[in-house]
Amino acid sequence: MRAALYFRQSEDRTGEEWGIERQREDVMRQVTARGWTVTNEYIDNDISAYTGKPRPAFERMMRAAEAGEIDVIVSKHMDRLLRRLKELEATLERCGTQAFIVTTADGVDTSTEGGRLVARILCSVAQGEVERKGARQKAAAKQAADQGRWTGGRRPFGYQADGLTADPVEAGILRALYSSVIEGESLYSMAKHLNKQGVKTSAGNQWSGENIRQMLIKHRYIGVRTYHGEPVGDGQWEPIIDPDIWRTATAILTAPGRQLASPARKHLLSGLLLCGKCTRPVGSGRNGQHIYKCKHCGGVSRRMEPIDRLAQKLLIGFMGTEEARELLIDRNRPDVAALRERERIILGKIDQLAVDNLDELLTKRQVKIQTDHLQAQLDEIQKNLRRGSRSRAVEELVDNPNLWKGYTLDRRRMVISEVVEFTLLPGRKGVTFEPEHLSYRWLLAEE
Repeated sequence: MRAALYFRQSEDRTGEEWGIERQREDVMRQVTARGWTVTNEYIDNDISAYTGKPRPAFERMMRAAEAGEIDVIVSKHMDRLLRRLKELEATLERCGTQAFIVTTADGVDTSTEGGRLVARILCSVAQGEVERKGARQKAAAKQAADQGRWTGGRRPFGYQADGLTADPVEAGILRALYSSVIEGESLYSMAKHLNKQGVKTSAGNQWSGENIRQMLIKHRYIGVRTYHGEPVGDGQWEPIIDPDIWRTATAILTAPGRQLASPARKHLLSGLLLCGKCTRPVGSGRNGQHIYKCKHCGGVSRRMEPIDRLAQKLLIGFMGTEEARELLIDRNRPDVAALRERERIILGKIDQLAVDNLDELLTKRQVKIQTDHLQAQLDEIQKNLRRGSRSRAVEELVDNPNLWKGYTLDRRRMVISEVVEFTLLPGRKGVTFEPEHLSYRWLLAEE
């Protein structure tokens, strides 16, 4: 009788396969006692039979059984081999009449009708136990979330190995990232800067714009515990970011239509400068040198360097005037503190509606109508908060125009988009760029 031996353990902390070796000793005693010939051993170490992950050795064994190379599959326990009833049925079908299953510790022998019944019972019991274990784990995870506990896993960036104490260096990096978001920096350029500085993620990988976004919108950094992505209470760890800064940055990062993965712009006015002929945004190109060129109508094409120089001179000059200070006083601009208070009130009302729904004080329809109404108000408040946060960066420049020299390209572009609309006017081909070819309109007076 040609016997294939199958061994598996779900977790091998040391990598030494001691659990596998114990299974082998028990199985070999019965195989030897029956006089069977071992044709091969199949081992899936550190792999669960219930997660659905591929078990390479198991699949090789089943292909050998289907090919008629095996007469009997021997394992110590049924749950080492299979833990789902439907998988048992599929395995029996693949074995057909060529091979049967024997387990040494629980007496399964699928060559008989009674043995197949025992196998089905054991698989049902194993499946039920796994489901109960899953339910217990979910309940424990929910309890941990409600209590604000960190249940372990990969160390969060910004924290030490205990997951509770802020790491001074990484916490400083996090605060700088939140400030950069509010100041208009692109996620692409932030990731590029971190990678250039040799800063790694907590998993030891390089940064991308997307993993920075996913990190920054986590409630953890304001000391809030979540469960399935929803806040459930205060965490037991040290918060790193001020809640107002976190909300402002998160509102920017989750704004509809925001492009996250596209590379940062390489030129000051590409996409911001308008074509004086078709009024659409002008792109960049090369014609022996960098140029701004309308790729829609071809109506304008001028060398980039003098346009950038003039645009910056106009902007810095304007920011140093009293007129700019007056324009920044937006009579319609909402008070940020009042908006924050209103936001807290509305969030409280939404939470209360959820409680009323659970207590059946309101119908589901009433809850939905009121929730939709409150959510619309909340969306408008957060929109105004985003608008206010961008204007603060402009106000900084009004107070000190010399700060422009230290601004990154992303922040310069953000300021330009908030303050001025530049238009490149058509001119005769071959004519050198003149200042009158660049028209401008200050925007803050109209906000």
